[in-house]
Amino acid sequence: MKIARFRDGKRVVYGVLRGDKLVEIRGSIFSKFRMTDTAHELSKVNCYLRLILWRFGVPA
Repeated sequence: MKIARFRDGKRVVYGVLRGDKLVEIRGSIFSKFRMTDTAHELSKVNCYLRLILWRFGVPA
């Protein structure tokens, strides 16, 4: 499962990638969450990219 953080207008939300759409989720991404009926086209949202570099098992 791929989860993305993205901006839809003024809101910043999390969603699950399903094909070429992001389906909004409610709840914590670290425990329980549920998918909503709201889906967004990937081409119409601004995704946030967070990179964590690992070197020798420790964040760089």
